[in-house]
Amino acid sequence: MNVEEAYARLTNSCARKEMCKQDVYKWMFKFNVPKDKHDEIIEKLVKEGFVDEYRFSCAFANDNLKYSKWGERKIAYYLRSKNIDESNIEAAIAQLDSQLYEEIKNKLAEAKRRVLPADDPNVEAKVASYLYGRGF
Repeated sequence: MNVEEAYARLTNSCARKEMCKQDVYKWMFKFNVPKDKHDEIIEKLVKEGFVDEYRFSCAFANDNLKYSKWGERKIAYYLRSKNIDESNIEAAIAQLDSQLYEEIKNKLAEAKRRVLPADDPNVEAKVASYLYGRGF
């Protein structure tokens, strides 16, 4: 695939969904874009506003809180795995709706309590462990 064609396909893809630089690099490797052109294409996408890691971080955090029911620690972990700058991660976590965050955490805890036996002495420890695994 030549550079112009790759750029056109990437702009189309980035217009449909948020992508971070790492996602774009993976896409370019997948479609065999010449490695010496990767940075040039990324710079152009960033300059034209197709790739914005702050915007990606905020969308990723918001979507994973609402739909996957992840806590801020798990969201931050996955953003770090995508090589997102720490300042963008902190900003994305800060913009999360705290009321929604607490509501989701409480609903998850209550659902976990319902499936555990009532006479189990370790119910709260198991609920805490469950929430910790979800990133809360």
